Amino acid sequence: VLTTSESTFAATNTIIGDNMGMSANDVSGTVDGGGYNLVEDVSGATVNGPENITGMDASLSMDALALNGGPTATVALLSDSPAIDAGLNSVCAGMAINNVDQRGADFVRPADGDVDGTATCDIGAYEVTDNPVATISANGNTGNGSATVTVTAGATEVAALGVSIDNNSGEALSVSGFAGTLSGSGDFDADITRADVVLDTNGNGMVDSGETAVGSATINGNAGTFSVSFSPARTVADGASENYVLAVDFGDTFAATSLPMLAGGSLLLLGLAGISGFGRRKQLMLVGAIAAAAALSACNGDSTVVPPPVEPAPDSRTFQFTLTSVDAQGQMSGFAAQPAGLPQSGPLITVLEQ
Repeated sequence: VLTTSESTFAATNTIIGDNMGMSANDVSGTVDGGGYNLVEDVSGATVNGPENITGMDASLSMDALALNGGPTATVALLSDSPAIDAGLNSVCAGMAINNVDQRGADFVRPADGDVDGTATCDIGAYEVTDNPVATISANGNTGNGSATVTVTAGATEVAALGVSIDNNSGEALSVSGFAGTLSGSGDFDADITRADVVLDTNGNGMVDSGETAVGSATINGNAGTFSVSFSPARTVADGASENYVLAVDFGDTFAATSLPMLAGGSLLLLGLAGISGFGRRKQLMLVGAIAAAAALSACNGDSTVVPPPVEPAPDSRTFQFTLTSVDAQGQMSGFAAQPAGLPQSGPLITVLEQ
């Protein structure tokens, strides 16, 4: 928190620490408010109010901001953090917080994070809860040893994302699906003709003979998102893991894009009317040929040599899937699982038109 030595601000149930600046204090000036704050470095600061913790390491996760469940990134508390069960319950119960942490309704506070028999809010936006923790990883290499994949249009069962769920939560998990975001230059809605999720029985990040689909995928190119649902939900036993591959098929040709309107009058327009079934690369070649013919026609049969059309380089588009959330809950506790290790990206797929 960067202020001046004369500045004052109010804070309650707030962690101020782990400043990334090499020469600045965690906070300068005066911290007022309701207390119950954790201020790691109080050099140059005055911290007022009851039950503040000062001069102690906040013991925050080395993952920094991460997707630990819920719609926004949070910084998790490690198990030895002095912020655990050190907050003020009345603040957590207020309308602004409503007894949930930043991650939302699935993460109820206060919880008995230090297991002393009393549920007390943690300091900060993240509550150490009884929600089971599932470690999530995504295989960006998808079995080919590289973070990039190049295929041609018409390719099928291309591994776009390999997902592993490792369950060491102390109870079995029901996994209903997962979701994420899309990036790249391709038209996800038009260029991808099929997408499903295969149980990756050998965990190699590829679709192998005999492996079967266990879930369906919905792609929304306009929103830049995808989602996967399992019906019925998958069960991952405590101490076990399960692997999946999101596999996609690409169309034989790319979605149509606008073509250059070359001079040539009715002959060119007539030619264009019949080439919509070709890929863009072949369309451009045909446009060039039609334009050449139009030029000869315009010369009234003049024998001037018109150079043949030059074949353009293959058109290419890119596609990438990034995993941002997993929908899972403990079968015994009923609590939503806290995914650890997100986000994770699959390979950058380059598709070349035939």
